[in-house]
Amino acid sequence: MGRLYFSAQSANSELMRPPINLASFIAFIATPAFVLAQNLIQNPSFERSMRSPNVWTGISGSGLINAPTGEANVLGADGKIGQQSMPVSVSTGDLNKDGLNDIAIMDGQEFFRVHFNIGTKQDPKFGAAEFSSLFLNPAPLKLDATETEDPKDKGKANPKPTPKPTPKPTPRPAATRPGVPQPPVFTDAQLYVLRGVQRINLADISRSGKLDLLIGNYGGDVLLIPNSGSASRPDFRNPTTYESAVLQKGFERWGNVFAPYAVDWDKDNKMDLLIGEGSYSANSIHIFPGKGIGRPTLEPDDRSVLAYGMGLEQLSPCVVDYNGDGNNDLLVAERGGKIAVYLGKGGAFTPGNPIPFDSFITIDGAPPTLPPNTPALEPGTSLDPMDAIKATNLLSAGGGCTIDTADFNGDGLFDLLFGKRSGRVALALNQGTATQPKFKAPVDVKVEDQEKPMLLPSGWDLDYGYNRGNYGGYITVIKNDPAAPSGSASQQPPEGTSYLEAGYLKLDYKAMPPPSIPKPVEDDSNVIKTPNAFTFFQQLAKPLKVGKTYILSFKVKGAQISDGKANLVYRAYKDLGTGNIISKDERGGVKKDNRRVWENKVESATYSGGSNWVDVKKEFTVKIDNKELDTVTETNEAFIRFIFELTPGSGLAQFDDVKLTEK
Repeated sequence: MGRLYFSAQSANSELMRPPINLASFIAFIATPAFVLAQNLIQNPSFERSMRSPNVWTGISGSGLINAPTGEANVLGADGKIGQQSMPVSVSTGDLNKDGLNDIAIMDGQEFFRVHFNIGTKQDPKFGAAEFSSLFLNPAPLKLDATETEDPKDKGKANPKPTPKPTPKPTPRPAATRPGVPQPPVFTDAQLYVLRGVQRINLADISRSGKLDLLIGNYGGDVLLIPNSGSASRPDFRNPTTYESAVLQKGFERWGNVFAPYAVDWDKDNKMDLLIGEGSYSANSIHIFPGKGIGRPTLEPDDRSVLAYGMGLEQLSPCVVDYNGDGNNDLLVAERGGKIAVYLGKGGAFTPGNPIPFDSFITIDGAPPTLPPNTPALEPGTSLDPMDAIKATNLLSAGGGCTIDTADFNGDGLFDLLFGKRSGRVALALNQGTATQPKFKAPVDVKVEDQEKPMLLPSGWDLDYGYNRGNYGGYITVIKNDPAAPSGSASQQPPEGTSYLEAGYLKLDYKAMPPPSIPKPVEDDSNVIKTPNAFTFFQQLAKPLKVGKTYILSFKVKGAQISDGKANLVYRAYKDLGTGNIISKDERGGVKKDNRRVWENKVESATYSGGSNWVDVKKEFTVKIDNKELDTVTETNEAFIRFIFELTPGSGLAQFDDVKLTEK
């Protein structure tokens, strides 16, 4: 909406002004010619916004490490499978050979980032996140089918439906054991779920002095990503193909939500591979004994149980000498955030001879405070984990977590590092001894850098390619900056005091090479796969009137915009069915009379921007062609979506003053 300006009047001219007939004046301004058309777009000039963390720095509003989380269908404490928030995965090690332990994170969107330790051995401090180029599970943005319909169908009532995606095979290396089933065929959507919930472990697999990366996932794959950089400047990149990084031979799914951990368990100078799982009932920690130096393989017949979960779920293991006896012991995080201790026996591991559960870690190493009805223990035995977990003074991350250990403060004792469901990372420093560890409650880790927040426009949904690997991409509201030089864009938005900006942050990393944005790929019929595509979207709060003409207009600026399109989609429908049950099947399923006649339409305004603000306008009339809908007077749904691409890493686009008004 424009502003009305009134010229200044002197006191003398006020006295000389002729008298006004008030009734005539009210009638004059009430005439239709002076009624301003209502803008159907909410927050059209982006004046209202809300603060949001910047995902590319990994810093929360309170200055803590913060990473996006994800969800997965897993078994809950109630015994039912349902969507639950999953913790970020953490691993620690000295990634840049400065003698300090760094924090590596795989977030809920499957981005691998590192917070490098910039403190000292006695006083750890962590910088902002540095992302690698590793991104194994991009998620396309699904569009409304009407936005991408075949031009031959444009304007037709009930155009042909979008074809279902074709399932794809998932090749695996052949198993050495005959009879191992071949991998099934999955759609892209199924593969996205199976390759999610990635859990990581840093380990020198190749014995080269560099830390490589092991990754487990929801579907039960384990992958090895070699460090293609150096011991002091790590670099983790996408493999040539996903399948080429998978360590399993053949396809034999025996668990899910895999958490790998590489360690020379029995100290025979061969790297063994431990795997914690997952989600369904009898979870355990499994071991694949090492066969030598180099890339490990997971042969089906090599798997043995190292430790039974005995009712514990979503197991995430790590190994440390817990009690100072020189043997490797097992620490296991579970879905409630508690840490179980399994004491190793030393010597070579014998299949069929798992190590027993010992206890849960308590606050300050105190004896567990158990309920009065806890079963009495026989000498030399331990409680069942499902009884021991009822103690009220157990160390906890406050919910499902992942875990790793390292000495973060240089006292020679191992400390505990937690990845949490909140996206935070916590540290519990060991205040005990080598034989009797003691821990206070975990404390969330701070970042020694200032948050660089984004401003999200109220009423708009944004997508800047984060889920597709568009490194550094952002969409944010830019507010009028009074300190900006006179005439600068930040001081003079074309409308109001704000505008919307899309572009790229400069990822100026100190310890890792800046990540590379994946090459553009061909989009499917109704999804966007291209990483450097940006969108912002709004559902209209009010319907459009059939037969009326509307004007869509906005302002855009940016010389590196391509394939710019503003789609206004509207649909009208009428229910013909009664909603009554038509039939039932033998399993109790019912079929109802849900007949509906409908029609979708799209109006598109293309744009390309420029070095100055450009006005874009599209006039259209709302039409419904289906004769069965001739009594419909307004749309049932309508939305607007802006879609555009920017030059990867450097493009910039700005938008303001979006209007949709009835003519």
